[in-house]
Amino acid sequence: MPLHKKQKAPNAFASRELMQRGHPNKQPYNLSVFDTSDIEYYVQISIGTPPQAFSVLLDTGSGDLWVPDSKCGMTGCFLGCEEYGDLFCTAQCDEQCCGQNTKFERATTPKSCQNLTKFNAHSSSTYRKTNMTLNIQYVFGFAAGSIGQDVVKFGSPSDPNALTVPNAYFGLADQKDIQYTDFDGILGLSAIASTENVDPFGSPSDPNALTVPNAYFGLADQKDIQYTDFDGILGLSAIASTENVDPVVVQAYKLGLLKKPVFTIYLATEGTTVHGEAGGAFTLGDVDDENCGGIADWIPIIHNKFGHWMVNIDNITLDDGTSISVLNAGIIDSGTSLIYGPSDEVDKLYSHYGVNPTDLSIPCDQKVGPITFQINGHEYQLTKDTLILNLTQQGGTECTFGISGSGTPQWLLGDPFCRKFCQVHDLKHKTLALPEAKMKKE
Repeated sequence: MPLHKKQKAPNAFASRELMQRGHPNKQPYNLSVFDTSDIEYYVQISIGTPPQAFSVLLDTGSGDLWVPDSKCGMTGCFLGCEEYGDLFCTAQCDEQCCGQNTKFERATTPKSCQNLTKFNAHSSSTYRKTNMTLNIQYVFGFAAGSIGQDVVKFGSPSDPNALTVPNAYFGLADQKDIQYTDFDGILGLSAIASTENVDPFGSPSDPNALTVPNAYFGLADQKDIQYTDFDGILGLSAIASTENVDPVVVQAYKLGLLKKPVFTIYLATEGTTVHGEAGGAFTLGDVDDENCGGIADWIPIIHNKFGHWMVNIDNITLDDGTSISVLNAGIIDSGTSLIYGPSDEVDKLYSHYGVNPTDLSIPCDQKVGPITFQINGHEYQLTKDTLILNLTQQGGTECTFGISGSGTPQWLLGDPFCRKFCQVHDLKHKTLALPEAKMKKE
């Protein structure tokens, strides 16, 4: 699928091996990726019969597909309102949620689901209710509700050849707390969903779209992920958060719906002025040779209970050869807008490049040499155009550094890394390739 928003020689052996593992008589599915200010990347899917269309964030850092439930946003106060100033709180939160005496709870506000597409289970003849619950905690926000099962389709609902996954699990969020997004939900693309043994997949009118019948998904009746341009999230990790549930893409692979047991994500650099425009591609069942260079290495994934696409990082070095990290791990996460690393290691970056650690500000014309990540013996280099982000639409001399410190011991390789390198995920052998992206916009 296209996403709205230096060539290397291809590895012939790797390509031949992929063909032997897949279904060569099938065609890959290509979806457009949509880009909002180089911060969010989402695709279009549909759920149910007749199909209900949603925008879902591409997220390789989680394994659950969820969209808002029709009950989403009925009551409660968003936790973040407590930290807003009076003027901003009144503009962004319900009036009763602002003020010194407000009691804040882990709940949602009506505004958290405002302007989002919500799934109506009663309108789908193929929807199945389950007794499982959705409860996902993200770095910034959460989604909670129920788990349902229905047909999930990737691509236009009118395309008879679209990828269709029957009986797919998905979440129906009636509570959510994830803000400032342009999508309806999240498409978790990790190898495992948060619901155990449940598999994690634009337009409902596309007859050639990938369709997953009876897919499990979450209906979020609580969603603390607010003011977004997407409805939900498409988790693409290997494991879902709910026990006995496979992520939708994993289910599509197990059902033999993919030409090859792989999917590829290409994220373009379109700038801060774009809003919901073409900015990448999501390819199900093949390597994206049009947007990605040749594959030089297949990286083994570190086994972990969360199904993260986690790799060993041998070393991280600065432009002067200084090493800031040795023998660490990194999670490839397309659903995170920045790169995050252990605070003590990131502090060395700030000191070396003159970054303000309080707000990540850095002069736009600051000289920033390359930072090199050595992964599985191969070097992946991030340069100034990748590391310095101009997030204001008015221009100016101050920019934002694309790496932030965190309290976790591992690195989280988010969108700045994912724009530089395509991500090719092998679902069968749990390996990952990171070919350099082509056609990068300067």
